[in-house]
Amino acid sequence: MRLLQFLSGETAIPAEWRQDFIREVTFRNYARSKVLVWFTFILAAGVCASVIYITKRLPLLELSLPCFLLWLQVVLVVSSSVFLYLSSVEDAFTAPELQARHEKLWYSYGIALLFYTNVMFLLNWIQTGFVTAYIVGIFIFAVFFYYPNRSSFLLFTLNALFYFLCITFIPSQASITKPIYLTNAWLSGIVVTGAAWLFNRLLLDTQLRDFRNRKKIEQQAIELRNANEKLQRLAMIDGLTQVSNRRLFDEKLEQEWRRLARSESPLSVILCDVDFFKKYNDTYGHLAGDACLKEVAKAIQLSAKRPADVVARYGGEEFAVILPDTGAAGALRVAENILQQVSSLKIPHRTSGVADHVTVSIGVATTIPNSQMQPSQLVQKADESLYRAKQSGRNRVVHQSLTLVP
Repeated sequence: MRLLQFLSGETAIPAEWRQDFIREVTFRNYARSKVLVWFTFILAAGVCASVIYITKRLPLLELSLPCFLLWLQVVLVVSSSVFLYLSSVEDAFTAPELQARHEKLWYSYGIALLFYTNVMFLLNWIQTGFVTAYIVGIFIFAVFFYYPNRSSFLLFTLNALFYFLCITFIPSQASITKPIYLTNAWLSGIVVTGAAWLFNRLLLDTQLRDFRNRKKIEQQAIELRNANEKLQRLAMIDGLTQVSNRRLFDEKLEQEWRRLARSESPLSVILCDVDFFKKYNDTYGHLAGDACLKEVAKAIQLSAKRPADVVARYGGEEFAVILPDTGAAGALRVAENILQQVSSLKIPHRTSGVADHVTVSIGVATTIPNSQMQPSQLVQKADESLYRAKQSGRNRVVHQSLTLVP
């Protein structure tokens, strides 16, 4: 069995992909079976027409070879029609239970076609002593259907046994008079069956390689996309505080400006600056300063809770917040909350000229965006408010509006 797996390449496909491969092969078998259905309709019509043409009648109620052939075509057409009807569900390969049902369907239909081919071979052998029907049938079966290793080996073996029993115990008129016919049939059966089975395995191996390569390409594409997304996120995130950086702030502000200009909704920007941060660094060291900025960033994020709000490190010890669809009253509430959150951290700052802990000064600006103004004007207004907050004694909020807003 290891040799069979080696010949079919099944050992080269990871276990997590096996189910997908089986589903894909099942779909191909199912599609090819439907092609064979129409082929059998044409074949049955041809056989029936030939019998009627030769006998000049429809011998359905006689004990004769033409009658047997006609009834065989009837069975073939009925089984093909049943398969066509039962396999007409369009979403057969989206529901697991339908997948299993269709797998059994094409298994049954494929075996039925193989049985039909064997009967036709037997009739051909009895009449002429040739095995052409067997050769054609076994190779059509090998080309059209992909079976798992054990099923394939079992089907080809049983088919070969039937073939050898037929040519051995039901000799044709030609093989009785000329033993060379029987010898030729034996050799042809061995070679043809082995070649057909090997060809079937090679075709399945081709499907496996193609499937495996496509899966690897898909996996690499996913990994590359994830890596790109990660790089993009890293490019938009401040490495120290893990909030958005200046680049993302500028992009989001531009996007929100255009969106809110269309809906004529308010937009607010908050600028926060840590009071006397240089003195803090000089007193406690830069490592403590970095830790302080991280805590301040978390406090600001706790205050800007909506998914659309953007908190960014604007530069140095300065942070910025974008508040879409937020008027003056709402922006002031957020700013006051930031002031309280930072003060509640109680980070010691003995060299501060405002309090014995770290505080922030906050400038707020609000406007209703329009095409006559630029986003930078709103940021400039918030910066002016921040400057006024510092000039007024720090640790406070100052607000300005570019236009009248709610």
